Amino acid sequence: MIKIFKFIILSFISISIYSQNSIVISDKPGQSSDPSAILEMISDDKGLLLPRMETSNRNNIQQPAESLIIFNTKTKCVEIYLGEKWQEIWCMPPFNCGDSIAFEYPSGTGEYVTYGTLSKVYNEGEVNEVTHCWMDRNLGAQRVAEAPNDNQSYGDSFQWGRLDDGHQSRTSETTTDLAESDIPGHPYFILNPGDWREDKNFNRWAIGENDPCPYGWRVPSKEEYEIELSSWESSDGDGGFESVLKFPFTGIRNNSNGLFPGHLMSFGYYWTSNTAGDEDNATGMIFGETIANINTGYRGRGKAVRCILD
Repeated sequence: MIKIFKFIILSFISISIYSQNSIVISDKPGQSSDPSAILEMISDDKGLLLPRMETSNRNNIQQPAESLIIFNTKTKCVEIYLGEKWQEIWCMPPFNCGDSIAFEYPSGTGEYVTYGTLSKVYNEGEVNEVTHCWMDRNLGAQRVAEAPNDNQSYGDSFQWGRLDDGHQSRTSETTTDLAESDIPGHPYFILNPGDWREDKNFNRWAIGENDPCPYGWRVPSKEEYEIELSSWESSDGDGGFESVLKFPFTGIRNNSNGLFPGHLMSFGYYWTSNTAGDEDNATGMIFGETIANINTGYRGRGKAVRCILD
């Protein structure tokens, strides 16, 4: 009985309710919580310990709430559940461009890939000099391109504005049902006349939503691809492959039938994060034997994604 009484007293010392809407947890008596916080923890020699688990256990969490946070013991990352996928908030060690990065891809599968990164300086020595950090291969690629038509370097083929939900696999199954939201909830490539969504939404990648790149990375903008194109020695496929970024031909997945037309496999198609200002199109980089420029195309088509550091 005495032990139980001591436990109750200690509990009230460490957890005190100061108002109906504010709680303070402290190892010191007489502490009051900040009025702006519903919960405050106070200590000079203790910290907050998040739930620790591997990816497989994390994926077994049923219906994780938006903003749920855990520490992933496999990746050594603090992760938060946002936008119906787990995203990395902070990882160890700190990242320096040129280092390799490991991240879960596709999201939610528990599978991890390791990519290299490259720092590239544009307009060196000029007033408008800028440095960008790129991944060394397309998202989903098995390796850095060893030739312009190296099929192991093509990577996945995304419909503009969609997450890495499985549809991006070059052999994914198809459906003719247009999506009713930005997250279709299935891994099928949606066959469509222009856009894969019923209701037109210009946001998606345009403001970073649904971005398939890992935390801290994103789909490049139209302007960033324009800068990259201007750095090529020739405005064609050779210029793309000779760039330090080694852009390969990828072909394009047809939005009407889900196929990759053979005559278009000698072209590279890469999405930007920008729409084209109308209901069905977005902008992208295209290059081939004699061309290299920014063009527009149906958002329902499947194109490659190369991630850039945010």
